[in-house]
Amino acid sequence: MEGPLWPLLNALDTGPDDRLFHDAVACAAAFEQDPAVLGASAHLLAVAPA
Repeated sequence: MEGPLWPLLNALDTGPDDRLFHDAVACAAAFEQDPAVLGASAHLLAVAPA
């Protein structure tokens, strides 16, 4: 799973056999239908002056 929920799934040590994993996949499927959230990511981009 890639996206904003994967850190939570990793932190809770969930796998493909867990209910939470299936719920996260269902949530991701719902989100990918909404163009407003397609850019959501778990990757952090930071900008700071040098």
